[in-house]
Amino acid sequence: MQEAKADMVDIKGNLVAFKNDNGMPNINVFDFSQQVGRDLWTGFVKNLTDTGYVDGLFDDKQNILSIFNDTGNFWQICEWGTGRDTWNVSCGIISQESASNYNTGKQKVLDILHETFGPT
Repeated sequence: MQEAKADMVDIKGNLVAFKNDNGMPNINVFDFSQQVGRDLWTGFVKNLTDTGYVDGLFDDKQNILSIFNDTGNFWQICEWGTGRDTWNVSCGIISQESASNYNTGKQKVLDILHETFGPT
């Protein structure tokens, strides 16, 4: 994904990566603000379902959007994983433009997936 520039980067140009719900660290965040990021993710899901072993996905992270941190006066994207992690491994500081474009792109991804699998 890095070669395709499909990963979210923070304001310093570093990859934004989180620990997933199973505790696996350093999972890159697809940059849904870019067509290539959206295409890679939706293509990956489609390829999984085309195998016949996977019949959909549980998009429980659909509520995770970029948000403005009033306390720190910056935009961030966060994933709390196991819920026991500290802010520095759960959030990335991103630009306002990246935040807005990510949120718009994320809705596009959800629309594509819901068209493919249905809303439930």
